[in-house]
Amino acid sequence: MKPLTDAVATFAAWFTSDHIALVSLIVAALALGASFWGTLVSRKNVKVALRSAAAAEEQAAAAIDQARVASQQSSLAHDTAEVDALSAAKARIDEAAPNVTVVLSPMDDAPRLVPRDEQIPIPHPPVEEPNERTLDYDEHRNDSVYFVHCGMLINDDVRTVRIHSTYARLYAGRHPITGADIPLPLWSAAERCHVLEAGQTALFELRVEKRVDDIVEQADQRDDQGDERPFSRDQMMFLPGALDEPRLIVTISTYANPFKERYGSDMSAPLIMRSYGHVQVVIKREPTYPKSFKHIHAELLRDDEKLRSLEYFDELRRALDRREQRGGTI
Repeated sequence: MKPLTDAVATFAAWFTSDHIALVSLIVAALALGASFWGTLVSRKNVKVALRSAAAAEEQAAAAIDQARVASQQSSLAHDTAEVDALSAAKARIDEAAPNVTVVLSPMDDAPRLVPRDEQIPIPHPPVEEPNERTLDYDEHRNDSVYFVHCGMLINDDVRTVRIHSTYARLYAGRHPITGADIPLPLWSAAERCHVLEAGQTALFELRVEKRVDDIVEQADQRDDQGDERPFSRDQMMFLPGALDEPRLIVTISTYANPFKERYGSDMSAPLIMRSYGHVQVVIKREPTYPKSFKHIHAELLRDDEKLRSLEYFDELRRALDRREQRGGTI
């Protein structure tokens, strides 16, 4: 035991406070080195993490770009398909629709006066009307004032066309230019319409009339949009020979005010009848060209409720457009 004790005593004598300070310094240096190494490792890990994050961000951006390109390609494919479908639908409508030319002669704006329910032959006999004439209101208030429109119908198609009209009357007569005889088209008693053969021409006459007291009462009235109300609005409908659609509808609107304005409130004051009027012709197909896949789908399925809903929203958009143009309210 004595040698071990001596060795311990010798080490204790050698290990002074200076040695203790040196050891502490070495330990501190080792701790600082470990901390520095840990810092280097951490910075390296941070750089690796940042590079990984940057790579992930680039991958995400590339994926977004790919998705955007795919979406654009899908949208382009959808638009192309829709354009092709709409073009095909329009082509089918054009192919099936009646191809009729409506020729309306310049309006004779001289108003005619006739007792109520008096029959006048067709075509209307030539009558020279004065530019102005004075009427006794009480005597003529139940008479009718009317205008006469004359025109021709030409079937430019290779198929027959059926003609439905309430007030326009077809008749046999002479061509206004060539003088050739034009026969009356065939009448179908079953469908109560005339049948115009391929290439055939027909003459028609339209008389629009209104009672004198109605004209006076409705003078200067406007419609809901503030526009002039027509004196009369009449339609002619053309159908393909063997089909009920597409239909060609010709609307003839006559705008006329056959009496000069009367001053005062005396309803029995004389009326001064004068020549004034013009006519407007609007041609429309029914059904119209489809506007989207939804319209085509609803028409193919004959979904009337869906078609009405689509037409409602279309009309609402048109009303909003009109409001923006006029600055008013719907």
